[in-house]
Order: sequence, then C-alpha cells, then structure tokens
Amino acid sequence: IEHALLHKRNIIPLTFEGFSFSDMKKQLPAHIAEPLGKYNGIRVPADFFDEAMTRLRTRFLDVPLEMVLHPAMPTTKAYEAEQKQQADAQPAVTEATLTAEEYYERGNAHYDNEEYDAAIDNYDEAIRLKPDYAAAYNNRGNAYEKKGEYDAAIRDRTRSIELKNPELHLPYNNRGIAYNNRGEYDAAIHDHTEAIRLKPDYATAYNNRGVAYYDKGEYDAAIRDYNEAIRLKPDYASAYNNRGNAYEKKGEYDAAIRDYTRSTELKNPELHLPYYNRGVAYRNKGEIDAAIRDFTEAIRLKPDYASAYLNRGNAYNSKGNYAAAARDYGKALSLNPNEPQADLMRDYIRKHG
Repeated sequence: IEHALLHKRNIIPLTFEGFSFSDMKKQLPAHIAEPLGKYNGIRVPADFFDEAMTRLRTRFLDVPLEMVLHPAMPTTKAYEAEQKQQADAQPAVTEATLTAEEYYERGNAHYDNEEYDAAIDNYDEAIRLKPDYAAAYNNRGNAYEKKGEYDAAIRDRTRSIELKNPELHLPYNNRGIAYNNRGEYDAAIHDHTEAIRLKPDYATAYNNRGVAYYDKGEYDAAIRDYNEAIRLKPDYASAYNNRGNAYEKKGEYDAAIRDYTRSTELKNPELHLPYYNRGVAYRNKGEIDAAIRDFTEAIRLKPDYASAYLNRGNAYNSKGNYAAAARDYGKALSLNPNEPQADLMRDYIRKHG
C-alpha cells in the first residue's frame, strides 16, 4: 500500500459490511492509514457483489492514471508525534482480539457461501473472545435471518445497537427487515427510519422501508420510498422491481411494466422476479402471449419456480390450451404440493390432463 501511495497508483478501497476506517487506523501506520482513508472507495454489499465488481471495473479502474486525485501523504514530525500519541492511547491488541477477528472473517466467508450454521458457530466464537464485538452480533443476526430465526436475529441486532456499532445504521436496517418478516410492519418502519436518520443517503433503507409500507398495504408511501432509493442509486434494480409491485397493486399496469422492464435491463440479481412480475402485469392487462413469454423466461432462470408454472398454466388455460395448462399445473404441484390452489389444479388435471 505504501509503495502504491508513493507512486500515485489508482487506489480504490473496497469495504465490506462491518468495516470502519477508524479500526483500520489501529492496524496500519498513520502515514498509510490517513491518506488511504481519503480515496474514493466502493462499499461491497454481500448480496450485490457482482454489481459492485462491475462498478469497480467500469467506473473506477477504467480511467487514465493522470486523472486520479491523490491526497497528500503526511510526513511531518509533528503529525507523526500526534499519531504516536493516539496509538499509545489505544488499548493493546491482544491475541484474543486478533483471534476474534479471524473467527469473524471466517463467519463472513461461511455466510457468503450460504453456510449459515457454520457462520453462526464462528460468530459465536468471535463474540466469546470479544464480548463487545458489535459487528459480529449484527452479522450473526444476518445468519439467523437467513435461517428464518427472526427472534434470534432481532436479539442480535438489538445487542449490536446497544454496543454502538460503528456503522449503527446497519443493525437498525437489518432489525427492520426481521421485524417486517415477522409481520411487525410499524416496528420495521421505525427501524428503517432510524437507519435513514443515521445515514440519509442510505438507499437500501429507503428500499426496505418501502417494502414494509408495501406489506402494510400503504402503496403510495412505498412508492415514495422507492422513488428516493432510485434517486440515490439510479441503477437499483431491486427498487425498480419493488416499485413495479406497488404500481401493480394500484392497478397502474403500464407503470408497473415499465419498472419491471427497467429491472430486467439492470440485471436484477434475482432476475426471475421482474420477469415473473411483468408476466402478472401483462396477464392483468389481457396481453396473454406476452405474459406467457415472461413466465417462460422466469422458469428458464429459476427452473424450480412453482408460482411461474402455476401462472403460466393460468395463462394457457385462458387461451384454451388445456393440455399445456395441465402440464404446467402438474409441474407446479410437483414443486409445491402445498400450493393453496393445489386442489383446484388437481381437479383441472383430472379433467384435462
């Protein structure tokens, strides 16, 4: 890093959830940490890694070296003396602290690989070694969230908040997601609002608060939040899809279709969703062939997508293509025998299959 700073290379810090530059300053010499923290960096959300790498390649790396702005490297003795004084005031980094960091990073790696039980085991150990490890509590909550254990997720996010997580907006936003998944929409809205207060440019929190408003049935409020999320992050594919859902609920199918289309263009990380949702909007508009095309694409992207088979079956049925409808109903049942419309589909198959 020092060599790159001295020779004015193109430096782009990549930061992941739980990272704080203030922590970095405890680990690196002052003449490296200070300028490094002033470079424009990229936050890399775990769920949008590929999109972050695209931004890195197209917006940060693909620039002439002479266009890169470099902060001055501090070299004065006064500065070094000040930094030494600050470093001396910091508690010594113990072996237990370093080991806690290792378990934390292992937990993050398991989480990224969707190995949530292993992630929890490692976060447990990090917290045992460092009981005030706010970021580990937050991330363990994320793993519990993925397992559908929302009470445990809420407890961990709450503890992270109590410990004054250096990125306090994260546990508030994440606790809001868990509350929403439990159907506690007002609590979710409260937490996302607090995350926005702490970080006013937090597009994710606007999107998630929009989801809570949507689930609560307040579609206009949801659209306002999705608008703000998109204003802050114009390439926010998920927010376009979600706004389309709100327009769909309001019966504004053309607006919904525009948003779903934009979400597909932006390569939504869950690309099957905007195709499926656009298919529903086309079906509601009476454009059955367009609906079938979109349901088919959703199935290609996610072959175990039972709802897409069900709705494509409904579309075929409305066209009088009973054999195709029966095939799709059969596939939907094989993927989800507990589908609420299962009995109706079985009756249909007996008559037309």
